[in-house]
Amino acid sequence: MSEETTKTDTAAVASTAIAGPGDLFGKQAVRRFKILDPLPVKGVVCRIRSLTEREVSDYQTQVVSSSGSGMRKDKLRSASRRLISKCLVDQAGQPFVSGKQIAEMAEWDYADVGFLYEECAKHVGLNTDDIESLVKNSEETHAED
Repeated sequence: MSEETTKTDTAAVASTAIAGPGDLFGKQAVRRFKILDPLPVKGVVCRIRSLTEREVSDYQTQVVSSSGSGMRKDKLRSASRRLISKCLVDQAGQPFVSGKQIAEMAEWDYADVGFLYEECAKHVGLNTDDIESLVKNSEETHAED
């Protein structure tokens, strides 16, 4: 890095307030919501919410077996539907998808499921490649039966 670039970067940082503990901690968490375009097949408009770090961690560990080793193939198969269920909310911002409805989504046209999954992942900040890698890596690990 050149000396000139360093001076420019320092000046840019000096003109921007740097966050301190009071800016990051001790404040109520904020959720982001987004109203999506209509689903490609069902044609209905859906609303999704952001997830907390804990909710994303819980989602990611749902595919790990209860013993902590191996992957649960049934959970892997429904990973996209599980993310949708955590993000999809009603007008009041409350999640409403039940376990039975997660299973029912398996019979939906994939255009709707794929659309919702991509929008949820993008809104939450998940890289869809991360989930695909998780699935791919699980093929090398023996799942519990």
